Amino acid sequence: MRHGLEDLDRTVGVGIHCHNDCCRGNARFAISATVAEATVKVEVGGTVYHTAASGNGPVDARDAALRKALSPRFPGLRGVSLHDYKVRILDSGEGTAATTRVLIESGRGLRRWTTVGCSSNIIEASLAALVDSFEYAQLAKPARKT
Repeated sequence: MRHGLEDLDRTVGVGIHCHNDCCRGNARFAISATVAEATVKVEVGGTVYHTAASGNGPVDARDAALRKALSPRFPGLRGVSLHDYKVRILDSGEGTAATTRVLIESGRGLRRWTTVGCSSNIIEASLAALVDSFEYAQLAKPARKT
């Protein structure tokens, strides 16, 4: 899937392509640990960054991979953290093909903002909300120090 982030930095076009996630469990332990891995290819101003990261689930893994690729060019993403993640099924009569709404609350310091993504694919909806959160973090003016 491809998401345009032209507004992330008005002078630099950004394109994101995410590859399929991979989850691995470890059956040797009584409590199995599952690690998700995400690979992203990000184009920023003509330069392509191909990164991978792991996390506690596919959304966390994509978050980590995107930050790894974007943070050097967009320092406004540093210090931004995910505070809440909510999922809501909008049309439950559709079963597993239902539209999913994802709300992500992010913040930096005392500032908080919420972004939304919708899709019949929960990972795609999560990515849309995550990308919007990054865009907001980069464009938002820093809080005034008093």
